[in-house]
Amino acid sequence: MFAKLFKNSDAFDPADMAALPDLEASEQLVLLNRYLSYRKDRTGSSNDSGPIHQLLDSLSDKAVDAGGLSLEVANHALSAIDDIAALARLLERPTLGGLAAKRLCKLVPLESTHEVNQHPRLFQARLQVATASDIEPLSKQVTTAEQAAWLVIRAGAETKQQLLKMPLLQSETGLLSLEKISRGKDKGCNRLAREGLDRLRTCRRQLNEHMSAIQEVNVSALRELKMSPKDLDGLIVQRKKLNQLHSRHEQLQLNIRKTREALALAEADEPSQTLLDNPFEQIDLTIPNSQDNPYPDLLGGLEKALSALTKAKTGMENLTEAALTELDQSVENLRQDWLNADSDFPPSDLQQEQFDSQLRSARQAVTAWRQVTGIDWQGLATEKEKAGSKPEGLEYWLKQAKKAERSVVWPSNIPMPSSLGQLRQEIDEAMGLARDQAHQQQVLTQELQAISATLDGLIDNGEFKKALAELSRCRKLQKRGAKGSEKLLNRISAHLGELSDWQQYAASPKRDALMQSIEDLVTTPLSPTNQRERIKSLREQWNALGPLPREQAALQNAFDGFAAQAFEICREHFNQQSKERGDNLSARKALCDQLQQYLQDTDWQQADMSAAENIMRQARQEWRKHHPCDRKALKPVEARFEELQSALHERVKNAWNTNVSAKESLVDQAQALVTQENSQGLATAAKQLQAQWRAVGTTPRGADQRLWKKFRASCDKIFARLDQERTKQRSAMKQQLQNLTDDIKAFKPNAQSIAESESQLANLGERARELRLDSASRDALKSYEQQISTKRAQAQKDGKQKRLSEFRAWDVEVSNAEASGETIPSPHGWFNERIAGTAKPLDLLTLTMEAEIAADIGGPSEEQSARMALQIELMNRGVRNMQLVDNQDLLQRWCNSGPKSATDDVLRERFFTALIHRLN
Repeated sequence: MFAKLFKNSDAFDPADMAALPDLEASEQLVLLNRYLSYRKDRTGSSNDSGPIHQLLDSLSDKAVDAGGLSLEVANHALSAIDDIAALARLLERPTLGGLAAKRLCKLVPLESTHEVNQHPRLFQARLQVATASDIEPLSKQVTTAEQAAWLVIRAGAETKQQLLKMPLLQSETGLLSLEKISRGKDKGCNRLAREGLDRLRTCRRQLNEHMSAIQEVNVSALRELKMSPKDLDGLIVQRKKLNQLHSRHEQLQLNIRKTREALALAEADEPSQTLLDNPFEQIDLTIPNSQDNPYPDLLGGLEKALSALTKAKTGMENLTEAALTELDQSVENLRQDWLNADSDFPPSDLQQEQFDSQLRSARQAVTAWRQVTGIDWQGLATEKEKAGSKPEGLEYWLKQAKKAERSVVWPSNIPMPSSLGQLRQEIDEAMGLARDQAHQQQVLTQELQAISATLDGLIDNGEFKKALAELSRCRKLQKRGAKGSEKLLNRISAHLGELSDWQQYAASPKRDALMQSIEDLVTTPLSPTNQRERIKSLREQWNALGPLPREQAALQNAFDGFAAQAFEICREHFNQQSKERGDNLSARKALCDQLQQYLQDTDWQQADMSAAENIMRQARQEWRKHHPCDRKALKPVEARFEELQSALHERVKNAWNTNVSAKESLVDQAQALVTQENSQGLATAAKQLQAQWRAVGTTPRGADQRLWKKFRASCDKIFARLDQERTKQRSAMKQQLQNLTDDIKAFKPNAQSIAESESQLANLGERARELRLDSASRDALKSYEQQISTKRAQAQKDGKQKRLSEFRAWDVEVSNAEASGETIPSPHGWFNERIAGTAKPLDLLTLTMEAEIAADIGGPSEEQSARMALQIELMNRGVRNMQLVDNQDLLQRWCNSGPKSATDDVLRERFFTALIHRLN
């Protein structure tokens, strides 16, 4: 059967097609070629496509995608199918769908209304073979943004600008598709798409900014409306602010409408943000006139009324009750007018304060004048004449005058009437006289009571002589007018008489004991300090016994002599103490001189304040070391030391204050960094603040600890926030890395077309550039890149081989037509002259040898001399390396040469074999 099928016979039996699905691929290819030639000579439909459909159903998409004979078989099989519906069903298959789409492009006209014309694969296939004239019809069939983008990429420069205006490409989806598809294919389109997407992103950003701005305007307007103006000027200022905010609000609304229209036109999503209600819808924005202010006139009227009250000097002559009533009513009318004006808009704080002050003064003046006119001036004058200078009469008049004066509450800001002023002056004079009289008597009485109170104590202490002297003073005070203590003085006088006789009798044994004690201190002295204290105590006890009679003066001299002898042993000790005090005083004076010299010689603009602080503390410690000193001589030195210490402390304190202010500023800056929204540069700013903190000088411990706690808390918050953000970034980066690693592992370069594999690999590469991949993933990417490169090279090679096969078939077809004299359509431009019969024949053997030389293939032995001659000729023409000659040049010369006969088949075989060999 197979011998019959493949015998060299032009006869073809369509029944042979039944065996097509069961044949080997090479046999299927031969059978399909014969079937296609058979169909070419016959017109009309054929019913022999059943086995072809079975063959296509049995073909695996993977095998076809791998190329080789399976691809050739699929191409020939689809070329034999004219059934549009059957081809349409194949469009859904992964690999055969693309081949079916190419076949449908030839069967279904571009302008056809057949529904298969709407299939995306058919559209994509038409794009692959579209000519300039096909672009416009294809643009009418575009239904998706991806199709529109591909159409723009395939279009020529003259129609590309018009296609870019298609509505599908104006939306955000269209721009995204155009940017993705044009990437690496058309820089101009990609740039336009990116610019369009940038405009949309700008619109979104501007919309967000406008929305935030209008929210701020609304909040500002609501805040302004919550404040009640205190006066007309405040109301005018508020209305002007509200008008400015209203204008800003309207402009922002216009901007929002424009940006929303732009986003809606591009079918782009808007940011989700809700606007507050418009606060300007129901408020009065009219600005009042400052000339409508009634308050200055009302203040002027009240000032006139007050002036009328203050011009009178005596209320009785110039201001009658009727005049007071009229002024009072005028003031009340002005007050009512002021309240009525307040209902329109409030006065200013200054105006209200002036009105209240003047109204209060006017009312107080009216009331005071009424009180003045109610005093009995004639009765007071009569009582004063009766009183004279007698204490009792003066006291009665003062009581009546004070009562009259207290009945008048005269304002301090209004000139006082002369009658009231005269009354107050008379009261002051009378009170002064009464006070002098009472004070003199009180002083004498107090002195008497004070002396009398000491008499009993003097008697109890045995100070009888002093008690007698004080008793005498008391009697003199009684004569000068002092009162009281009469019974006490009489009793003391009698008691002193009795005690005077017993004093001398009781004191004699005590004096003897004290004499013996002072004598013992001479013979048996104590320590210097105790000796001095003991002498002092014995002296006090001796003097307490009172003065000795004249006849006992020798006893007093003996006691004084023993006391002097006992004190001699203390004198040397006290001299040593005096020297020590002098030395300490000199050391303290020297310390003052050093402090003063330090204060004068130090340049306080450049001074080391830490050293100054240490000197201040050390000076105080050194001062305390030099103790004791003579108290009287120390006072001026101590004052000088404290003054110098104060001056030094003031310098240090100023430095402390400067440093405290600097650290407070750093605390404020650190707290501001805590609330900063953007974390960019936050760590650097915090570290700079810490460096500045360390550079600040010393501060008081309490303030330093307080500020340091705040500063450290802020820094801790900043770095905690940065750590948290870095943790999030690391987590996100880790997740991105994991996702990328998973995508790399899941990537199958051979499971899809080369273009899609390259696009996905480029995307993986872009993501990998931003992450730190492990070596295994990087090696995988390199491996994928090599696989795709190899696959593309193989595809290009297969394409070139296929193209060579097509040209070989066309050359055979044209040669057959030349031999039979048949006129056929030119399959390619290179055959035009041969179809027209005007081609010039070339030396095909020479051309074949050139191809073999270029392919480095040895020819037959009998052609070696001719081949050598050809190489020499080529070298003479300047062609020294035939391997640099392009296949296209050789192929074009071959196709142009004609006519060819069957005798040229061998050369044709050698020629195309050489070209194919060059591809390998």
